[in-house]
Amino acid sequence: ELPFLMECLNNASLEGMTINRNQITGPCWMPIGMWSVSNSLIVENTLENVYDSAWGTWSVDLSGGCHNNVIMNNDFRYSGYPGLRDGGEVPDIYLGPGTSDNLVKETGSFMEETGGPGFHIFDEGVNNRIVGQSASEIAPPAGVGQVIKEALSEALE
Repeated sequence: ELPFLMECLNNASLEGMTINRNQITGPCWMPIGMWSVSNSLIVENTLENVYDSAWGTWSVDLSGGCHNNVIMNNDFRYSGYPGLRDGGEVPDIYLGPGTSDNLVKETGSFMEETGGPGFHIFDEGVNNRIVGQSASEIAPPAGVGQVIKEALSEALE
């Protein structure tokens, strides 16, 4: 099975994509990667044994101009990613510089005893909302619950 790599070239942009209900299995370099993508959904995918320490990349990468996307209800429990707890160096999800206003809701989705979202989501963007981080780390805008509900409803249509 091939990894998903959505890359925009020549200043093009992708909008409104949905990557959902896929089974991604076996080591691969960056199973889901997006650049300059907006208003898109990554929902209900299952990632199994995709981590390979030789590559050291994350399983979901949003970088350079990704705005207003939703990542939620994916299953990373068997991804193999160590997270950032106890000396681990690679999180499952990376929100790079130039990303903003993305929503990540992945509570209960990570390998047992490796910590929650704070140990598996690395955010270098601006105003990204990560459900499950402590309130002292991020102040989500009002209405995040409604955004989650609407995104899930649209994804499952």
